[in-house]
Order: sequence, then C-alpha cells, then structure tokens
Amino acid sequence: MIHKLKEIAFSVFDLVDSKDYAERIAVLSLASLSKIAINGEGKKECIDEEVILTVNNYLTSEIYYETYYASLVIMFCAVYFEGKE
Repeated sequence: MIHKLKEIAFSVFDLVDSKDYAERIAVLSLASLSKIAINGEGKKECIDEEVILTVNNYLTSEIYYETYYASLVIMFCAVYFEGKE
C-alpha cells in the first residue's frame, strides 16, 4: 500500500489532467502516508520504501497542506532511529 501511495504522490501530475484534482490527490496521498508513518510498522515500511525521497519534493510546494503532510511524514520517519542513518 505504501509503495502505491508513494507512486501516486510522485507522479500525480502526470496521471491527472486537472491541476485541481492532481493537487487534491497529492494532499490525500501525503495525508495517508503521514497517518501510516505514525506507528512503528508504518515507520519501518516508509523507511524501507524510501518515502522521504518522494515527499521531499513537496516541501517547497506553495500549497500549505502538501508542505504540512510532507513535513509530518519526514518527522514521523525521523523519529525511527534506524531511519536517521
């Protein structure tokens, strides 16, 4: 599931013609990833799938919620000690 969400977040603007829909899908994907990354198993899976590399692209977004959820994913993954390496 994380792998698919990561793929969607990475290529959403290529998959959807409407910019509004693409932004909404990106926000929902990032929000889902952040909720998964809260628990221990989700953190490990996010680290293994290198989700941080994908959400990093959204840190400079002008859309508040994209930046917000991207920073949450990174923060939750960074708490996982093996993820800091």
